Order: sequence, then C-alpha cells, then structure tokens
Amino acid sequence: MEKANTKNSAKEKALAMLNEYIEKNHKRHTPEREAVLNALFDMKGWVTIEQIEKFLTEKKQFPVSRATLYNTLKLLRDLRIAAVHRAADNTTKISALANTAPSIIRICTNCGKTKEIKSKAIDKAVKNLNITRFTAEGFALTIYGMCSTCKAQITKKERARQSRS
Repeated sequence: MEKANTKNSAKEKALAMLNEYIEKNHKRHTPEREAVLNALFDMKGWVTIEQIEKFLTEKKQFPVSRATLYNTLKLLRDLRIAAVHRAADNTTKISALANTAPSIIRICTNCGKTKEIKSKAIDKAVKNLNITRFTAEGFALTIYGMCSTCKAQITKKERARQSRS
C-alpha cells in the first residue's frame, strides 16, 4: 500500500510541476498533456513512444497524435519528470523519474527485451562515488548483453549447423 501512495504522490507532484510550468509560461492546459503524463506513471518501467500511444488509444480510449506525444515527452524531460534514453535496438525508451529511484536496466542486444533489475551493491557503489562539483540526484545504468532465451536459440542453431558438417 505504501508503494502505491508513493507512486500517486510522485504523479501528483509531477502534475503540479507541469501545471506550474504551464501557468508561468502562459501555455495552454490540455487534456492530452495530462493524459501522457498519467500514462507514463501508470505504465511500468521503460516504455517506447509506440507503447504509450497504444496504451492511450486502447486502454484509455484517448488517442493522442504522435506530434503531441513527442512534444509532451520533451517537455516532461525538460521538467525532469521523465528520463529518456536510446536503447541498443535504436528505439527511444522513456520512464517517469518518480522519486529519482536508481534504475538498472538490462537490454538484450539480440531481441531488444528490457528488464529492470535491482542491485544493492551497485546502488551503494554509486552512492559512495565522490564526484567533484556535482550532486547526484539519481542514476540509470544500462547493461547490454544477451538474454538466456536468445543465447539458447543461438547455441541450438550452432549445434545443429555443426552436426550437419
């Protein structure tokens, strides 16, 4: 229950930041911007533009144009509400920066599957870094490699090819 409250308070804080920016800069408050922000917090982990678009269209019955998605995600990144990174498969992945929690992601370079992992040792090592003239607020570590499913498929193909030789 505590995790859900933290997630909701992070979403509420992000929405307040967005609304404050909109008011200060005399921008229009649109339901599309709020829908994109909510989708980003409702979806787990790192997601693509396509996944957000599908989530909004199919699950929320709230289609948003691709241009609105890109512009809103750029704004959320600029406001430090969302993080964006380019994956090995050349897709752009986006995640809400809720609570600036450490993020460690493994990405299969063969199939592109991503998975967030936890490591107290890495968290501690990053926390103990002494970076001159810099205050760390969080981190994202991306580990590239091959998942066990892809590795098994490749090994199976290699064995089949060798047995034919």
